[in-house]
Amino acid sequence: EKVVIKFLPFFLFRSEKKIRSIFLKSPRLWTLPSLARRGRGGPPFQGDLFFEEGELTQLPLPGKRISLADLSGHISFKKEYLYNFSGTTSLDTRDRFRIQGLYSPARQIVAGHLRLYAHDLSSYQAFIPEPYILKGKASLGMNFSLAFPPSQWRENIKYSGTLSIEDAAFTPPGFTSPLQGIRGTLEFTQKSIQWQDLRMNWGEGSFSLSGQVNDYLNVPYLNLSVVGGLPFYQIPLFWGGRNLERLSGDVSVTGEITGTLKEISGQATTSWSSVGRDNFILGKGQAKLKYRDRVLSLETFSSEAGDGKVWAT
Repeated sequence: EKVVIKFLPFFLFRSEKKIRSIFLKSPRLWTLPSLARRGRGGPPFQGDLFFEEGELTQLPLPGKRISLADLSGHISFKKEYLYNFSGTTSLDTRDRFRIQGLYSPARQIVAGHLRLYAHDLSSYQAFIPEPYILKGKASLGMNFSLAFPPSQWRENIKYSGTLSIEDAAFTPPGFTSPLQGIRGTLEFTQKSIQWQDLRMNWGEGSFSLSGQVNDYLNVPYLNLSVVGGLPFYQIPLFWGGRNLERLSGDVSVTGEITGTLKEISGQATTSWSSVGRDNFILGKGQAKLKYRDRVLSLETFSSEAGDGKVWAT
């Protein structure tokens, strides 16, 4: 016989006002029951609670409320509460998640592992400020632990994991066209995010980013390196300029970006084998650029031109 339970106090929510309903259906409520406590602070009985087709509605998140559905799994009552369940979210019912771990009353800690399987990033567009667009697929694997009280979450939470991105697209601040085909894996903790060879396309160009972002929850500090190349005519599009379609040739770029979002600086080296238009062609050349205090400056420039050479510093 299946049992329907409206509310369970061991779900670790302090206020029922945040939960409209929890429905648990199970062919057996528990097994191996025992009313004897197994250690101070433990559950009042031993056994397992199985449930299926569960639903948790109106779960509050910053800027949006979501629901969890199609919940199935079990909770084991031993010296510690062990949990393992999976389900879907109202953001996209095709996306599944699994979470497993434990709650220790004696140690006053919740710990576990969260796994998201190939989630559609467009489902999270509501969390991205306009006019930036987010698309693609992402899979998440994260270990976490939370010590009580949860109100002091920044001091009491620890987490680490990986985020794998596939064929994503995003328009960052200051860009007039989106970064597309973003693919790679990011490793993160509560202190930093780092990655190696995160690949992406911008227009007809392709780039690879490596580096890290430290203290991203407070004042993010970037330390990035960029390697890539793009057609010469596309360069003005970066700052919203006109597409110089009649210019031919490709430009290779290597550079570094450091600093906070408000005080960012960087340097880059560009090189080419042949660029120009009509009867004006530059041969093999190189230019070094520097960006600091919101000013982009040309450090050095040298290039072959016809039978001669031009340069500037």
